[in-house]
Amino acid sequence: MYTGKNIKKENTITRYKALVIFILIITAITIAISGCFEMSEENALGLTQFHLDTHCTIIIHGGGTRAEVTKLLDEAFEIIENFEKIFSITVQDSDVWRINHAGGEPVTVSEHTIMVIRTGIMFGELSDGLFDISIGRLSRLWRFGIDPYIPTLSEIDFAIETVDFRNIVIDGNTVQLKNPDTWIDLGAIAKGYIADQVGDFLREKDIVGAVINLGGDIVTVGTRLDEELWRVAVRDPKAGSDELIGVIDTKEAAIISSGLYERMFVIDNRTYHHILDPRSGMPVITDLVSVTLVADNALVGEALSTTALLVGSEKAIEILEQTEGFRGGILILSDGKIIKVGDIRWLPDEE
Repeated sequence: MYTGKNIKKENTITRYKALVIFILIITAITIAISGCFEMSEENALGLTQFHLDTHCTIIIHGGGTRAEVTKLLDEAFEIIENFEKIFSITVQDSDVWRINHAGGEPVTVSEHTIMVIRTGIMFGELSDGLFDISIGRLSRLWRFGIDPYIPTLSEIDFAIETVDFRNIVIDGNTVQLKNPDTWIDLGAIAKGYIADQVGDFLREKDIVGAVINLGGDIVTVGTRLDEELWRVAVRDPKAGSDELIGVIDTKEAAIISSGLYERMFVIDNRTYHHILDPRSGMPVITDLVSVTLVADNALVGEALSTTALLVGSEKAIEILEQTEGFRGGILILSDGKIIKVGDIRWLPDEE
């Protein structure tokens, strides 16, 4: 979930050598993408900024001079900024904010918002309501940052009564909440949609390839210069930062990871993570600790990864295998067991 508040921009432009090893850290899981690219005078250019309550990095391989690629990077981040203003739950006058504060009246929104909400409703149905974008009242109660907060039972009880994706009514380009107390929160899928939009933008440009990482929602564009597959190294969520469990080789794709340890805190020897069960209002009890998925697009990939954690491994495999756009993935259970799903090239670490 992201809030859109106190958006701090940290600009970091980095020149990358011919051999690029880009480490994408996702708390529980780290994804490493490596490849060899060339430009006319430089090999690659990357830019990191803080948006969507997370660090976002875009690396472009090829595309002309430093000035030309820098312009592309600025334009790509402008896309992120614009979508954040549409999807944020706290930015006043965003589509989501206006829906939540309309008192149950229909609200005219952008086609992008309609697309993301429709996807959220679809996964609400697939998960029997465990994935629910109408969780806004509940998700806003919890704090998982430097000042953690556990809601009271009365706060949770009120919030739970407002959660039901069936309260969301779409009619043309309007969205209405039948329960005026309901709030939607698109934080579980919006980053994926935004990553897809940036990817679509860069595909139209004269570049060799690109890597888009929005806080762990990753989209690869184009191919490596040597036309080899993108290499994705998956780290053990329970081990130190240097421990790998294997590597996924993939073509142009979205690579999405979700883990219980991405955002969490410990109080009185009890661990609280950010994947909330809408039935109880508490962190979900699941046999999965992390999920890394490869999909055709990041919107579906992000929704699938969160859904998998919510429903547990058995139901997750069923949902994954029936979802269009899913290619494959790695599920890591709480007992350390690794389950490979779908048709991906998975090379486990034998050490």
